[in-house]
Amino acid sequence: MLVGCTQAALAAPLSPATALSHAARAQRLASEAYFDPSMLALLYFPDEHKYAVYTPLFGPVAVPLLVALLREVKEWRAGRRRRKGGEEKEEEEAAEGKEGGREGEVG
Repeated sequence: MLVGCTQAALAAPLSPATALSHAARAQRLASEAYFDPSMLALLYFPDEHKYAVYTPLFGPVAVPLLVALLREVKEWRAGRRRRKGGEEKEEEEAAEGKEGGREGEVG
């Protein structure tokens, strides 16, 4: 039946009114199929199925991003440690410079 409809549709040009009626019928049939009780269970997939489908898609992208994120965090933490250590050294040098500057003064 569907093949006959397709051949008939290709054979003769449709008027806008006929095309609109076919579109309205298609929408009604699609809506009926969507809300049919036998199809309702197919709308909800188990989580395992979602993981099985999406992991191969997003896994290859996610792994390099996570590795790069970890590297950035490590570098950021190391920079904080260097800056914190550098500030302590500057304070010690400043304290030594004040004391040392007075001893070397010529009066």
